[in-house]
Amino acid sequence: NCPDGQTCDPATGQCGGGGTAQCGNGTLEPGEGCDDNNQNADDGCGPQCYCEVIDLRPGRTRWEGTTVGAWNNQIATAVPSGCPNGNGQNVSAADVAFSWTASEAGAWVFSTEGSFFDTLLYLRAGDCLGNQLDCNDDGAPNNTSRVTINLTAGQTVLIVVDGFNGAQGNVVLQVDKSNCGNGAIDAGETCDDGNSVNDDGCGSACVIEPNYTCTGEPSVCMRP
Repeated sequence: NCPDGQTCDPATGQCGGGGTAQCGNGTLEPGEGCDDNNQNADDGCGPQCYCEVIDLRPGRTRWEGTTVGAWNNQIATAVPSGCPNGNGQNVSAADVAFSWTASEAGAWVFSTEGSFFDTLLYLRAGDCLGNQLDCNDDGAPNNTSRVTINLTAGQTVLIVVDGFNGAQGNVVLQVDKSNCGNGAIDAGETCDDGNSVNDDGCGSACVIEPNYTCTGEPSVCMRP
């Protein structure tokens, strides 16, 4: 059963549309997860304007494919971690969306390292209608992206691999459990103080918190 005003997309079994939204008019309206100017299935945006996704196995996983030929159905928004504002740099880029569930609680690392183009990587809560949780442009080598985020066991997120300024190409998406808290600064970390708690200078995702400086392994963090 779908909420009042929404209908079920037969291709995905998901609810979408609703309110005064007119699916297929090319304008993203309230209640829509996407709108690609048609109501076709199997093009990334389903008949009821709900994004079509690739289901990944829970926990550590890897996916290889391409955004070439994909549709542009998702737009990132700027967040403190440093993603370009969606009103500019990824409007025209093809993207691929994935549904993934954390197999255990803790910090998880999402990376496009090894991809063959300038990627944008962002996560939404639950599905394509969820709030953006985090976003990254060039956090990994060669203009690829990396996001580290704390999740609860069983928490589902939408992962979107997009392109900077229209870029597209072959994708490598890697999802791994973070080693945050082991006292060594690993890939994707800017500090590691031997724990995974916040408000001590080195946050729960092993990223230096605002107004702190951290040095060494294990990291010692101090306010300037």
